[in-house]
Amino acid sequence: MKKEFFKYDVVVIGGGIAGVAASLSARRAGKKVCLIESTFLLGGLATSGLVTFYLPLCDGQGKQIHHGISEELLMLSLSKGYEGDYPDAWLHNGSLEEKKKHRFMVRFNANQYALMLEELLLKEGVEILYGTTVYDVEFVNKEIKKVFATSRAQKIEIVAGSYVDTTGDATLFDLCGSKTELSNHGNVLSNQALICEATSSGHSVKGQCAQCTIPIVPCGIASTHSFTIFASV
Repeated sequence: MKKEFFKYDVVVIGGGIAGVAASLSARRAGKKVCLIESTFLLGGLATSGLVTFYLPLCDGQGKQIHHGISEELLMLSLSKGYEGDYPDAWLHNGSLEEKKKHRFMVRFNANQYALMLEELLLKEGVEILYGTTVYDVEFVNKEIKKVFATSRAQKIEIVAGSYVDTTGDATLFDLCGSKTELSNHGNVLSNQALICEATSSGHSVKGQCAQCTIPIVPCGIASTHSFTIFASV
């Protein structure tokens, strides 16, 4: 089997919506970015899982509370058509009462959205590795030195300055031997998610993993019932 070696500024593991957002953010900050996705479709549960509801960007009282990439990706999802729940009041200067009645959300076409996500990332200069699974890490002196991945055609070693775990089940943290636990919220908005112990113990802004010295910072785009964690070395 062919072996390859790559070096990036940022490696994002998991190509769901969180992974797409993390990749965009890093790339727009001028970083060389690689997104690793184990399947052959971006979007995660939103596309391949057919969870085609883009959850509301508002508070239910007519006020928008999520902006930035969250809003950009919602607008992308309906840019070439939509399945339902078109947010007319939010996009065409509706009244406060109309916005309270109809939340800032949309139902999108899963297959179309996956293709648009890929098009966006490639246009921005993000490199995507499809059909690739991270199976091990070199974890020395409490730092990730490299990650090991495999596809059907090759084995890959990747070195990066920062690693972002958007797998949804804390794969990278688990490979590092960090303790993880099921969310206390259980199955609320999605399947139960594994979260870093440091996050669940109250390090909501900055902190360190309980098992190592890797700084962690929630990316800010996850819902209130799940966490996406940046692991920087």
